[in-house]
Amino acid sequence: FPTSVYDSYWNDPTGIVAQPQPVISDPVTSLIFPTNLTDPANFPKSDTIDPYPLPLPQKPSQLLQQAAAQIQSIATNPAPSNDTCPQCQGSLFIAKRLVPAAPEQWPFLAQAVFEYFEHSTTRHDEHSRLALDHVFTQVAALGDMGGYDGQVSLVCL
Repeated sequence: FPTSVYDSYWNDPTGIVAQPQPVISDPVTSLIFPTNLTDPANFPKSDTIDPYPLPLPQKPSQLLQQAAAQIQSIATNPAPSNDTCPQCQGSLFIAKRLVPAAPEQWPFLAQAVFEYFEHSTTRHDEHSRLALDHVFTQVAALGDMGGYDGQVSLVCL
């Protein structure tokens, strides 16, 4: 075994009885770390403790309810002028956050948007009948709904 790799070892690296166990030290403070750091017999085999636990994912229906509540809040607050495009743009921005997490919820959110902004329900029925929900799902997911893509008059309701 090449003994020149480390300055010193906890055991004799030339013997074949045990694995070489180098003495590890901090180069800045010269602090020597404990022997169990390189001890192969006491090395933890399965560390099941997650150091950064993440919250459990929400159900798609919960995400839809939260997005619909936010859009309803936008729709019920009066627009500063007769222009409802900022309200629509804000709603599309919320939809953009929902679509990647729960794309199957887009048709339900679109129906809620039509109801909240008091558009005819036949418009949503027309989109559903033409099978455009998957297209609008991709537009909402990939477009810059808070920016220029959300300002196009064809996107605004």
